[in-house]
Amino acid sequence: MPDIKTDVIVLGAGMVGVSAALHLQQRGRDVVLIDRGVAAGETSYGNAGLIQRDGVVPYAFPHDPWKIGQYALNMLPEANLHWSALPKMAPWLFRYWRASTPEGIARMSAALKPLIERCIAEHDALMGEADIAATMRRTGYLRLYRTQGAFDVAIAKKKIDRDQFGVNFDVVDGAKVAEMEPHLQTGLAGALFMTQAASVANPGMVGRAYADFSCVAVVSSCAAKPAHLRPRRTATAGRCALPMV
Repeated sequence: MPDIKTDVIVLGAGMVGVSAALHLQQRGRDVVLIDRGVAAGETSYGNAGLIQRDGVVPYAFPHDPWKIGQYALNMLPEANLHWSALPKMAPWLFRYWRASTPEGIARMSAALKPLIERCIAEHDALMGEADIAATMRRTGYLRLYRTQGAFDVAIAKKKIDRDQFGVNFDVVDGAKVAEMEPHLQTGLAGALFMTQAASVANPGMVGRAYADFSCVAVVSSCAAKPAHLRPRRTATAGRCALPMV
């Protein structure tokens, strides 16, 4: 691989990497974006496409021994533990557990709030520049609950999140859920309608469109002829034809 002179190297061309490269270019930096594949070709391709404005409060590691046991035995859908990886993961899991106190979660949420609350506005701006603004769906999403007990706990928690971090939601009873989503099973206790979230049907396309309009070329880690990225003159520069290799 020949030598390249640049201000910044960004490793990974997923949504985070491409967005970081975009903002660096907007600030006049010379950027090289490196990935083993193409822009938004892995995790940023195969996901739900949710722009989660309500995601200010991070998921905490459980402190309930019964809950920890359920996760350890892969009895819950939120995680899948590979026991062979546990020796390497254990130090990180311990730090995660130790940080997941009410005080720790409050500190993390306060730190995340200025970033998360701008996610819709940031994607609005980037989608407008990439000429894909019509792909954003401002429909929110539903969090469904089968039992009244779990529903009541979730409502109480979200009320705290709303008061402290501006997370808006509507409480939807079971009858209204059936009206909104008639294909769902009956008998649900209710749902929280997270009104601030948006989504896209094809997140991989969005990531590639961001890379394309900004002249961000993805340089494969094994490419023989990597591309060099020059800063855009303005935030509204037109498309260009740098290759993705």
